[in-house]
Amino acid sequence: MGDSMNRIEIYKMLEYKGGMALINLMAMFRRRKNTIITSIPKKVLIVKLFGFGNVILMSYLIKTLKENGIKVHILTTESNESIVNTYKNIIDKGYFIRDEHFIQIPVNSLLMLKSIRRENYDVVIDAEQLIEFSAILSHLINPKCLIGYYMEHLPKYKLYDISIPNNDDKHIVYQYLDFLKPFGLKCESPQLVPIHYDYEDVEYVNKILSKFKPDDILIGICPFVGFQNRLRGWNKFDKLISELLKLDERIKIFVVGSRSEKNEISKYIIDNRRVFPVVGWDFKKLFCLFNKLNIGISCDTGPMHLMACSNCFVISLFGPTDSKIYGPFTDKKHILYKNLKCSPCATNLKGKILDCDNNSCMDKITVEEVLDVVNKLVK
Repeated sequence: MGDSMNRIEIYKMLEYKGGMALINLMAMFRRRKNTIITSIPKKVLIVKLFGFGNVILMSYLIKTLKENGIKVHILTTESNESIVNTYKNIIDKGYFIRDEHFIQIPVNSLLMLKSIRRENYDVVIDAEQLIEFSAILSHLINPKCLIGYYMEHLPKYKLYDISIPNNDDKHIVYQYLDFLKPFGLKCESPQLVPIHYDYEDVEYVNKILSKFKPDDILIGICPFVGFQNRLRGWNKFDKLISELLKLDERIKIFVVGSRSEKNEISKYIIDNRRVFPVVGWDFKKLFCLFNKLNIGISCDTGPMHLMACSNCFVISLFGPTDSKIYGPFTDKKHILYKNLKCSPCATNLKGKILDCDNNSCMDKITVEEVLDVVNKLVK
């Protein structure tokens, strides 16, 4: 684990330092193109490399562009291909970069560049806030107009034709919607767009849930955050599950994880009559399950955002990241956040680099606090 952490940190440092130097060099020779969009473009490419939750969070931006007659393409990593495919009703085309290892991303991106440039995009939106390489890649695509975020401490904006001020005083959904301003487009009352699913997905979930009683209380728990986001994790989910089973005999719990987390899930299945593993489900089936849940409980993860665009009530646990920006975008939510002096520490201003090697901000959230929220909901 230590070696993995070192490789990731080294890559981040190289990307940051090397990216800044390359951007400053490229900016010396670039010519600014269209600084004003005078008509609605025909085709737009959105560059968003990481995080399937981000695809969900920008779904309303994509939907609005699509409703205004714009073809929307997305450039992202292969890790996001399955979630992009669930939005085929609003995303016209996806380009997917192989990303088994970080070093592959810039190499494989450049290998794809020729075919992407053939699209002759009217506008490219670099929706990454911190990654330098996304600005370099977007610039090399050579669109008629390049839009991205302006952050004073990063030189990315030097490659953009239009810069949108990054505003961390509002939720990331509204920050993404700021990209509509250069198009002269507006939106009111944004909502996350539910992912597309098939009849077979509904039937699959209904068959599993058919053994439960109508008054059973169905709770989904996502205890995993991934190695890179380890400090967002909460190490009390096993105790929480045990206490939830005591709280109400109607409670049934689904523990959600990926195939790689199959072995770790087993420690949470303390009663196989009331606690059930959900391992490696695709997004469509998972969304259908979340739609049937009464409550979903998660840290700041992609599955939390999938819960937020479903029908369940979301209890989210936050520490290093800012719940004001990245919290579940739904009215049906309760956020547990301790707001310590050092919180949030994973901010855009700091490059989302954590200053500590522990997560006391998460550890201070108690099982009793989560139980209290659940108890009020079930009553």
